[in-house]
Amino acid sequence: MSKKNCAIILGAGPTGLITAWKLLQAGWNVKIIEKKNITGGLCRSWRRKGFIMDTGPHIFHTPDNILKSFWKKNFGDLLIEGKFSCKNVQGKNFDQFYDYPLSIEGLRQFNNKTRVKIKKELKSCNKKDQRYKAKNYQEYIDSFIGPTLRKMFFEKYPQKIWGISTKKMTPDWAPNRIKFREKILPFYHEQYVAVGKYGTGCLYDRIKNFILKLGGKFLLNENVINFKSEDGKIIEILTNKKTYKIKNNEVVISTLPISITSRLLGKKNQLKFRGICSVYLFYKQNQILPKNHHWLYFDSEKLLFNRVTENKKMSKFVAPKNKSYLTAEITYTQGDKFSKLKPKEIINIVKKQMAQTGIVDNKKLIDASINFEPFVYPVQFSDYKEEVMRVKSFVENFDNLFSIGAGGEFNYADSQILFHKSFDLVNSLVNRHNNFTNESKNINTVNLNKSVKIADKVIGPGNKTFIIAEAGLNHNGNLNIAKKLIDNAKKTKCDAIKFQSFLPDSRVSRFVKSEKYAEKIIGTQESISELFERLSLNFKTQKTIFSYAKKRKIVIFSTPFDFESADFLDKLGVAAFKIASADLVNIPLIKHVSKKFKPVIISTGMSKISEIDDAVEAVKSTGNKNLILLHCNSSYPSTYSEVNLRFMDTIRKMYNIPVGFSDHTTDLLSSKVAISRGANVIERHFTLNKKMEGPDHILSSDEKEMSELVKFKKNYNRWKLLIKKDFKKISINESIKLLLGNGLKKIQPNEYITINSQKKSIYAKKDIKKGEKFSKDNICIKGPVAGLMPKYYEIIVGRKAVRNVKTDYPVTWDNILK
Repeated sequence: MSKKNCAIILGAGPTGLITAWKLLQAGWNVKIIEKKNITGGLCRSWRRKGFIMDTGPHIFHTPDNILKSFWKKNFGDLLIEGKFSCKNVQGKNFDQFYDYPLSIEGLRQFNNKTRVKIKKELKSCNKKDQRYKAKNYQEYIDSFIGPTLRKMFFEKYPQKIWGISTKKMTPDWAPNRIKFREKILPFYHEQYVAVGKYGTGCLYDRIKNFILKLGGKFLLNENVINFKSEDGKIIEILTNKKTYKIKNNEVVISTLPISITSRLLGKKNQLKFRGICSVYLFYKQNQILPKNHHWLYFDSEKLLFNRVTENKKMSKFVAPKNKSYLTAEITYTQGDKFSKLKPKEIINIVKKQMAQTGIVDNKKLIDASINFEPFVYPVQFSDYKEEVMRVKSFVENFDNLFSIGAGGEFNYADSQILFHKSFDLVNSLVNRHNNFTNESKNINTVNLNKSVKIADKVIGPGNKTFIIAEAGLNHNGNLNIAKKLIDNAKKTKCDAIKFQSFLPDSRVSRFVKSEKYAEKIIGTQESISELFERLSLNFKTQKTIFSYAKKRKIVIFSTPFDFESADFLDKLGVAAFKIASADLVNIPLIKHVSKKFKPVIISTGMSKISEIDDAVEAVKSTGNKNLILLHCNSSYPSTYSEVNLRFMDTIRKMYNIPVGFSDHTTDLLSSKVAISRGANVIERHFTLNKKMEGPDHILSSDEKEMSELVKFKKNYNRWKLLIKKDFKKISINESIKLLLGNGLKKIQPNEYITINSQKKSIYAKKDIKKGEKFSKDNICIKGPVAGLMPKYYEIIVGRKAVRNVKTDYPVTWDNILK
């Protein structure tokens, strides 16, 4: 038996192929199980009577020069670079064409009355007050561009795509940013843009050949029908042909839709996908669509299809000379009225409707074909985030199972994002990702205070739980919302309210890991750096917030993420400092804050015991004796199976200091159990409304819920009594058993998502040239964990760089040692 690390990959789509290729290059053994007789998944291509068809029009686009170079090196001869444009088609006779994306120059296409109305609405739009109070998609779009443009471009089309009214869609469905360009420009502007010369699949066919040459094995026409697990590991994969026993040196990488993976593991779920039916119409005509446009959007309810693409206009090699074809895309849900139509019926309807648009004459039609892809767009139903995290938590709780890819992570993604995610997964696996596992250590007694005083409240044994309302990012960048949060925290009688303080560019790199996972072109997603930049509060605004809290007579402090913010907070006279889990390894920041000699609260999520020890020693080394540790799970939101609340008891015994719980679950049960088990501190996210737009509202408590929690703190340290009386229902007892865990420190599966986006390491603050010394002026500490750990900060200062390091890229030993 081979001693090599092995991977069994489920699905030969883009993610499966890229991951297999890179693992094989790293010396792994790889098998790929695929239910179809062809590889490529949603990016496959196939031939029909001289034509090359795709599952849809796929563009290889990226702003990242490293990925661009990678593509050109490996697939340069298969890529055709170009500028691609599209139009929205409207009007009863489908004769009104509007350029998209929107632009100031494009407004000239409107009549004067409409143009004046739009400009007037735009002047009153894009106000954060409106945007972050929006309760649905429609209100959110109105706040950006006004009702006129919304009705024209952001109402009928999204309803057609998703099958529900925009009034019923949450703000999360809306594009995060809608920006007017100055001029009418190609769709993918200021990026590398190309298409596959022989269809999208030609690139993935080459990857398949790379895999075969490296010894990878494809098991085609095999459908996974069941998993067998034991002790948190997959031990067998059952297909329609064979049972595969999973050895200790093997991992399972599933690129199947996560809803299917979850069901195969025995857990039902409510996750749904919208599919795409593509109808291909072949014509004896060299070119079909209007000049210089490659695809058209149709929002008319009279037409089945919503997008029509002419692939030949992007690559002349996909159709014979003097012939071309159109791809008409129709979104649907399995089980709906459309999905019950017969393929021939659909083709005939589309033929007729295509002729009605006037863009082509059916007399030139020579053939037609159809393809169905049921799992394309993840449906963001109300409260879908909670269901996604519940399913992800369950799936990722299997130590040897990784769910990745668009469907595998319930997130729509194009090729550039899939390449980055595959690269990062392989990097984690090859660099012994599984080192982040169970770790135990001898219990130590440290010389820190058993009780800590914050303002006029004593925190520690014998005192009621200190409740912190974590405003965090839930102010949505708006001063009035921040003030309202303070008012509500005071009203609920919380002991303190806490915010976050950081410079716009201090938290995460703009170039690595999860930063590359967002689709930015049309604003459908917001990258994590853009999110933090938008929600960063300047010092003037923070000063106003702190002054307001003092007038309302409620304790206020904050979490600094950089030295400058820590110094600013100290000048404001904060009663304490909080260090986030992402900065538990940021020893320089912990020491900097501890030297202010105010109480320090540190969250311990996504960490190992040795890292917690390092943080505790960092505080002790400054002479500061006032430390509080909060047990935490860094999943947003967390599920009961990840909470492992008994570890709060473990750290109390280890360090003999006040301990507590930073709660990221969506309800109060975990916090209540923590209080009854003697939690000295509870930190819980606080919001005005759980349905507001933003990453943390779903896992936050509103005024009513927080009031309930504050009233419950009278039950501090009454575990035995409450377990007999209040927590006696069977359903609650089962949940409590789940959330208590075993008390051993383990980085939970879903925490790797946060590690790959926010946990800190050392980065270049500015371009560092070969031979230049590393200094405090040219290096900084930010997320994600991609370079040297922050504890090496002082060690590398003064050493020379042996190669160039670009701004905002990680500093590694390779940059320092030859």
